[in-house]
Order: sequence, then structure tokens, then C-alpha cells
Amino acid sequence: MRHTLSLPILIITLIMVSGCTLPGLGMTNYGVVLEDLVAEPNELQSGEPFVIRTRIRNSGQIRAENMLVKIFNTGTEMYSDIRCSPSYEMISNCEVPFDLVGEDRERGVQGESKTCAWNCIAPILEKGVTIPYNPSIRMYYSYTASTIKPVLITSQDELIRLQSEGKPPPSQPGSTTEGPVSLDIKVKGPLKVWQGKRQLEFPIEIDVQNIGEGTVCSLGIVGTQIQGCDNPENWNRIVLFSKSLDIIFSDCDLEYGQTILNLWKGRGKIVCNAEMMFPMAMVNVQKNIEISAVYDYFIDKSVSVTVRGTSDIELI
Repeated sequence: MRHTLSLPILIITLIMVSGCTLPGLGMTNYGVVLEDLVAEPNELQSGEPFVIRTRIRNSGQIRAENMLVKIFNTGTEMYSDIRCSPSYEMISNCEVPFDLVGEDRERGVQGESKTCAWNCIAPILEKGVTIPYNPSIRMYYSYTASTIKPVLITSQDELIRLQSEGKPPPSQPGSTTEGPVSLDIKVKGPLKVWQGKRQLEFPIEIDVQNIGEGTVCSLGIVGTQIQGCDNPENWNRIVLFSKSLDIIFSDCDLEYGQTILNLWKGRGKIVCNAEMMFPMAMVNVQKNIEISAVYDYFIDKSVSVTVRGTSDIELI
């Protein structure tokens, strides 16, 4: 039910465009990054030990949680697999969950980093055979993102006064957290509320884009059992939340305050109708529309090694 109340003046709501720039494809602040991945040595003989080592760093401003780094793709279709186990010598096991603190740019402090290593043994191959292998690592972590779009409500009298003085309406910049997934809120304006109404309705578009090098996965929502990135059915899905309690969304999946959005080719969009109440007397009152996302994320990288067979025994 909608309630109306007489207003002495016409209210005009201006949607101020945020001055914040989202991370672009040319930037590196995508959350956690793989700074290095090497195999030492990378040219091997049968049964020779070697080390696979990677260095990771949180280049974003948000803590990366529940991090895991695992090794996979250590075999071929026709030959024996490379055998690897986490290194415990001087380097902690990265297959046990850990967190990495993000950057503190105000103090010029880089994000926390960590080195992970695996002790590996090349397979036994018969003499005369040289086989390339491409062992890979998969880095998992949990991350959050949020974006705030300011909405300015002002009276017609105040707007006319500013225009007569050649001044633009006051605005506050929005904000967006950096990470591998970007969020953008788009609202078309200006919007008008006519005399006698205290309820404003306007369309809103929420654009979500995976700008990182990996795959985003849904964590699940309250009351559901979802396994994150361990379940391929959750890949390219993300959970969105509305954190603006005084704004009601309708005609979209966000009407209950949270939803799972499917991304197609790294991108997804929600278009909603938004309703917002406002007081009778106001001049330059700002409302913030805030949308947040929580998600798992993984990045795969591979390294090349070559194994030369030295065994005199023919392998079957």
C-alpha cells in the first residue's frame, strides 16, 4: 500500500554520477595475484627430484580469506604422473586454509604475500623418451566487494537557486572496492517526485563483471548447501546483497534482499524497480544505494617441465 502526504513544494531527486573509476582490464589490483610460478629445475631425468614454487600476494584492499593453493594436472594420458607433496621445509603448507591481509595505501604498505612450494619427483620413463609435462596450481580464496552510489534529494527552490548562481548541485563521490569482480550501480536521472507523495520510484541497473584472470563461484545463500568452487555448477555465479535497508527492490531477483546472479562470458546484469521513502522537509539530503557481493574465486596457472627417460626397462 502506498501512502501520500501533501508537500508544499515539488521535490526533484537528482542522481549524482559517482566519480569513482572501477578497475579496468589494464590494472593489476584484482585481489590476489600470482607473482611467480617456477619449476626448479625444469629439465629433468627419470626419478629426479625438483621443486615447484609460487609466490602470491594480495594486491587488493580487502582481506582474502580461506585461501588454498593446490597442485593438479601432473600426468599425461600415456605415461606415469609426476608425484608432488607440499613442502614443509621453511615454508608452511599452502594446502591448509590461510588468510592474506590487503594493502594499506594510506600508509604505503603492500598487501601480505606468501610463498608456496611442492617437493616433486619426475616419473620413471624408458630411455630415449622425452615427455613434456604441464603441472598446474589452482589458487582458491574468498573475497567481498561493494559499491555505493549516492542519491541526492533536493527541493525545486534550492535547485533554482543553485542554477541562478551558476553552481551545480552538491555531490558526493561514490566508492567501489577493488577486486577481481567489479560492481556498478546505474540510475538514470534526474527523477522527479510530484507534490503529495513521500515515495520515490525509479529503475536501477546493477552490472557485475569478472575483470580478473580467474573464475568466480557462488558461496551460497542462507539456508542453502553450496560447495563453492569445488562444485563446477557454481562456477560463474555470484551472490549479491542489498545493504540499503531503506530502499526496497521489486520486479527482480533482488526483491528479497539477496540473490545468486549467473554470469555469461564474465558478465551479468540485474534491472530492478527501486522504492525509497523520504522526509517532507529536506534540502540536499543524500541517500546511499549500496550493493555487496561475496564469492569464492580461483585462478589456474601451469608451468612446463620436460622429463627425459633414462630407464633401461621397457615400461608398459
